[in-house]
Amino acid sequence: MNQWTIKHIKQNPSLPGLYVLTSKTEMARKGEDVTPFLNAYQETFASLYPEHPYSQQMQMLIKNGQPEIGKPYVDFSAPDLDGNKVQISKYIQGKVALIDLWASWCGPCRINSKQVIPIYEKYKNKGFTVIGVAREQGSDARMKEAIKKDGYPWLNLIELNDTNQIWTKYRIPNAAGGTFLVNAEGIILAINPTVEEIESILQKELLTP
Repeated sequence: MNQWTIKHIKQNPSLPGLYVLTSKTEMARKGEDVTPFLNAYQETFASLYPEHPYSQQMQMLIKNGQPEIGKPYVDFSAPDLDGNKVQISKYIQGKVALIDLWASWCGPCRINSKQVIPIYEKYKNKGFTVIGVAREQGSDARMKEAIKKDGYPWLNLIELNDTNQIWTKYRIPNAAGGTFLVNAEGIILAINPTVEEIESILQKELLTP
């Protein structure tokens, strides 16, 4: 089906065809090969619609690649609750870090985040940190309420109205959240790990001579 789709939209190039390519690339399942979609874009659509938002999105997806264990995490910037722009690579540099993408309206995200608090307290002085990013719409009011209620002790940034396209960069555009554990060199160690998996990895990364 994908082969037929790619052949058809290359033979009949149009904005709907570019939209299909962009959507299929964004929504690709973990491990799915998106090379045919990217090649079709570069061969047919890049020169036709160089300034269109769909093209900009495809170019971003090509640049960032698919987050995978063993590959570098995707760097980004987002504001904190005081409006200060924070680049996560500078904040987590040299530490094992959990990038926690969550949302105030996502119950499972908040449960997962709360479960990480004891791990954070145990290892925060040994080279581990957490940085949260909340995906919110309209305002940061619900995010602030969630942080106060749940007691997250780490820095939280806000992705308001998908301004920075962070969820798209991490290939989870329709998800509420996801977690990515990275080492001090910025390599992804685990995707959506359990707290038990996080602690096991931290023991190896931070406590093993």
